[in-house]
Amino acid sequence: MQTFAFNLGARFRCLLGTNPLVRTSDRVQATAELLIAALALLTVAIAAAVATAVHDDAAHELAAQRLVRQQIFATVSADSQDTSQPFAESSVTEIRWEFGGKAHTDTIRTERLRAGDRLTVWVDAEGERTLAVPSDADAAILAIVTALAVWTAVLTPAAVLLLWLRNSLNRARSTAWDRELDGLADGGGRKDNSP
Repeated sequence: MQTFAFNLGARFRCLLGTNPLVRTSDRVQATAELLIAALALLTVAIAAAVATAVHDDAAHELAAQRLVRQQIFATVSADSQDTSQPFAESSVTEIRWEFGGKAHTDTIRTERLRAGDRLTVWVDAEGERTLAVPSDADAAILAIVTALAVWTAVLTPAAVLLLWLRNSLNRARSTAWDRELDGLADGGGRKDNSP
């Protein structure tokens, strides 16, 4: 099993040093690894900027939704009726609420409730039931997921390219070693003139 450890100092020494044992392929690999490390750092900054923009947009959108949606109490009109679902137990419940002097009713899926129980529902500006406004934590999660997606989208191809380059260079180095060892086994290319 081959392991991979990234030592920044060793890569710089390999790239800039004068050690005669460092091959051209070693310098090419060190250059590629340093470029990808720089790309990773740069991508963190870009992903953070994108995440900040996404969070700001989501926060503004949520604030706008909160202006037209609100949470109010609704009352259960009658005991919940059980429904059969393959993977969950739920009930259908009829609820009613008042908004803006007007009565509203709806039927929703809930846990088992009794007539007179109260629960909260989200309504729009006309008092019609609507989806809940996502929380600020949801905006933060969206921003984090976006940042990770940007970072992954940039670095995945770079990492694949680096792995391909490392494998190609390793094959080239192995071929060169085999050639050198074959030459050494043949007497180093020298002919022995002794009887």
